[in-house]
Amino acid sequence: MTLGNIVFLFEVIKDQTLKENVAKYYGCSIKVFLNYLETVRLVRNRCAHGGCLYNLNIKKGINKLPANVANVDAHNIKGAIEVILYILGVISVRHKNEVVKEIQYELLKLCEGSKTQAIVKDCANLDSNFFV
Repeated sequence: MTLGNIVFLFEVIKDQTLKENVAKYYGCSIKVFLNYLETVRLVRNRCAHGGCLYNLNIKKGINKLPANVANVDAHNIKGAIEVILYILGVISVRHKNEVVKEIQYELLKLCEGSKTQAIVKDCANLDSNFFV
């Protein structure tokens, strides 16, 4: 199944209790869980189809909790990364930590010794923790 199919399947589940249980597993309401799934789907589609991520603009916005997305990041890639890491952390903390290291490595490799780092940091609102 594609990620889009999974989102659609979750949306059309008629049993509200089942939907609530799935969302609760991730510490969310149904509405927030759908918002997070749509955010992940958007990022996945950008990656799969060669779109830019550093200046991602999520028009609908990302729900702040439970992923602790700052208001300033509710429409950008940093907020999307927070959502992805939150969901991944529910599934496997070890995998979440591996993804964080991979993101940091790729950003460092991309930005090392160039003006690119300042541009990416500014557009994506990434703090220096992402460039460690």
